[in-house]
Amino acid sequence: MLGKSNLGYVVFLLSFIFSTLSSQEKNTDSILMLNEYMYEKINNQHKAFYFNQMTQDQLKFKTISKQKKESDLRLKHKVQELNQQKTYEAQANTQQEPLLIQQIESVIKPENEDLEANYSPLRLRGPNQFDSRIEIAELNPDITWQLAIGAISESVAMIVEKNQLIKISNNSYILNTITTLGNRYKLCKNESFVNQMVIGAGTAFIINKNEMITAAHVFQKPLNHYAIVFGYRTINKLGTAEISIPSNDVYFIDKIEEEENSFDITIFSVDRKFNRPILDWETSSLLKKGDEIYMLGYPMGLPQKLSINADITDNTPLQYFFSSLDGFQGNSGSPVFNLKTNKVIGVLVSGMIDYVLYGDCYRTTLCQMPYCEGEKAIRIEKIVKRFKL
Repeated sequence: MLGKSNLGYVVFLLSFIFSTLSSQEKNTDSILMLNEYMYEKINNQHKAFYFNQMTQDQLKFKTISKQKKESDLRLKHKVQELNQQKTYEAQANTQQEPLLIQQIESVIKPENEDLEANYSPLRLRGPNQFDSRIEIAELNPDITWQLAIGAISESVAMIVEKNQLIKISNNSYILNTITTLGNRYKLCKNESFVNQMVIGAGTAFIINKNEMITAAHVFQKPLNHYAIVFGYRTINKLGTAEISIPSNDVYFIDKIEEEENSFDITIFSVDRKFNRPILDWETSSLLKKGDEIYMLGYPMGLPQKLSINADITDNTPLQYFFSSLDGFQGNSGSPVFNLKTNKVIGVLVSGMIDYVLYGDCYRTTLCQMPYCEGEKAIRIEKIVKRFKL
């Protein structure tokens, strides 16, 4: 049995132990409460940060969206303004020179309307929205202005190296069609005309009974290495080309009659008189920016193409003008025409780079006006004056 003194000691010890345990439990509760408080505070700070960041992003997005809508609205109003202006111009032009044409699916024209009065940025459909090169076979002879272009195309020839011509009889040649456009230039599969054969080195057109004009840089070899071929074109919309050329459509260069390196223009004569019409010309400086034009030639040495849906983009330089024509290597020497009169206004001599590398293949260079100069043509009146034609 414990004595009173011992019993008191035990009671004191137990009280101390319970007091200590109670204090530790309170401390533990305090620590837990503090941890919960700090966690909640930090969590709230994080939530506030992310909420604030999200709000800023949303405000930024709303600001950008508002700016885009305002920009689209301004553009829409500008287009409406331009369309209204064109309508006024069209009504004035209709009273001056009416030219009735018919409507077909490939021509964006109302039936029995004036060609000039109804300006269309897409008269004929090319292979895609960025390419307005048209096969001559696609022209409709029942439509006046297309019939006229078809007739004019007979006076535009391809310059080829003689090794591309194989004589099979006294009356006929065949063209050496062994290389496609896609293979020669490593083009991407979806590029225009990749499966058509390339043969030509440039383009020339008739300006006299036995003389032609081309760009001077086309002749990279002596003249006796070249020949002139008429009629290399596709015979259907599938792109099948006529490679058999009658001897009457093949000419050989006689000599250089005139040359002006500052213009990059050469006039040469051939071995006999042409059995095709001489092309008429008119003063290009009388035209204005926006006037519709077209071009005939052999881009990249392909069968003959019509480049249309184009206009003059800058008519201020003295010796030349710029255009939105789809011009390529091989179009050098091509005649550029006023769509309204079908008369020559210039000779194409240079332009943009044709293709750019895209991965492991090449794609057509795309450039939206006014961020590129366009295709450069020497004024025909300057050539006539310089060479006294």
